[in-house]
Amino acid sequence: MRVLDRSSVLIGLDKLGLTPQDREQIESWTTQPNGLIVATGPTGTGKTTLLYSLLHQINDVGRKIVTVEDPVEYQLSGTVQIAVNKVGLTFPVALRAVLRQTPMF
Repeated sequence: MRVLDRSSVLIGLDKLGLTPQDREQIESWTTQPNGLIVATGPTGTGKTTLLYSLLHQINDVGRKIVTVEDPVEYQLSGTVQIAVNKVGLTFPVALRAVLRQTPMF
């Protein structure tokens, strides 16, 4: 069983222990009008914490945010979260569908 503590995920980039250079690079991504961030690595390395902290930071009514997750671990209002491995939905199928969308200007 995995116990998920919602308060530990939305802690902010300043509390993740990133080097100043890494934090600056990651924060520069949040100013781009569109993009794709893929986080990979072993279990327990902070992928979810990093990504949800980023999502929380950039989430506003002027942006359309779509996530593809297995599973959706935390509900984040104002975003579209797609859970894969349900009814045959896979990462490639979900990513193709998301990437076909026209970015909003």
